[in-house]
Amino acid sequence: EALYGVESQPVEPDYSRAFGYLAARQSKRSLVLVFTDLTGSINTEMLVAQMSRLRRRHLALLVTLRDPTVQRLATRAVADSQSLYQRAVAEQLLDERALTLERLRRLGVETLDVAADELSISVINRYLELKARTMI
Repeated sequence: EALYGVESQPVEPDYSRAFGYLAARQSKRSLVLVFTDLTGSINTEMLVAQMSRLRRRHLALLVTLRDPTVQRLATRAVADSQSLYQRAVAEQLLDERALTLERLRRLGVETLDVAADELSISVINRYLELKARTMI
């Protein structure tokens, strides 16, 4: 309810400050869900570092939404130089995203990469899966 009226803003997040705030106020091991967008972020390295640190004390789950426009552009047929450029950029964004998610998994961070229409059920299912594995 506290977040009901909050609107997103297209600004780079301050991961250090956010994770520092969490560390100062939540010492008990907890499941921490981080909802973020990995596409084209200049702070990806900071996010990876902070998630790795978070994982030492908490069970960290990074949730990110797939961008249907980027996915569509990455598979679209090339008709001209503009569509070729768009496809190349989209493929690069998807590759970078996949590499970041894999890196996080190797560091022990749980990840969930889903389409927006699957978000709620996917997060609930992952929670139940983690609980069944006695991770929380």
